Amino acid sequence: PTNLPTHLPSGSPTRNPTNLPTHLPSDSPTKRPSDKPVADVVCAEVWEPVCGEDSVSYSNVCEANKVDVKVAYEGECCSPGGKCSVEGSSCSVGTETCCGQTYDSLKCECSEGLEGLRWECIINEACMLPCPEETTTTTTSSTAAASNDAKWFPDTVNDEPTCRYGSDYPLSCEDNGWLFDDDVDDSGEVIKTGEQKCCVEYNLPCQFQSKFNDDMWYPDTVNGDKTCEYGNEYPPSYALSNGMLFDSEIECCIEFNLSHCIPKEPK
Repeated sequence: PTNLPTHLPSGSPTRNPTNLPTHLPSDSPTKRPSDKPVADVVCAEVWEPVCGEDSVSYSNVCEANKVDVKVAYEGECCSPGGKCSVEGSSCSVGTETCCGQTYDSLKCECSEGLEGLRWECIINEACMLPCPEETTTTTTSSTAAASNDAKWFPDTVNDEPTCRYGSDYPLSCEDNGWLFDDDVDDSGEVIKTGEQKCCVEYNLPCQFQSKFNDDMWYPDTVNGDKTCEYGNEYPPSYALSNGMLFDSEIECCIEFNLSHCIPKEPK
């Protein structure tokens, strides 16, 4: 195309196509187009996007080279820390995990475009799992994992987001609020588990002990009918949501317009 887009999709920072890259690493999926000085290089107006090692998408390799940014992989940047696991533009219809990184849950989708089948990045519901790419390899050695204190932390297991207990989390998580311990009272009794705190923070469907929830009235479905139930077996996200937990049944019924449990006014 002769008219390149002035910016790329929102999930990816952009650079002006006139201020673009200089050299590529030897293992880059693309080749350096020219050995001319940067000032003498004129890039063709070709839309062949690449993702730089700065997590910025460029419209082609030449433009990445002109600003001295190394190309990390072909295609637009999926997200900070994510990329398609298959380098290059050819693919088969379907999806697969980006990068194979433990601490992201990005996906790649193979779709039909103007130039045939190409990998394009999509994001599933678990893209909020936090630890950045450069730290996911820091705990691969047993020495690194052994030096960590065991904590609850967000992870992806069998392609499903969850919270896990262990010491093999990325070291950067220690300083970024992504690790969770149990809360205890003055007597040493656990009042909220690290697992519950992690699940609530990331709104994950974890199976933690409901006894650490406060007993409250909450909306539920029983035998296919919407109703209000009392207890502590409500989803962890309810604890963070306004209007989901109630001190009385009547408040819950009125909020969700459940006429069968709203007392009738006397005639």
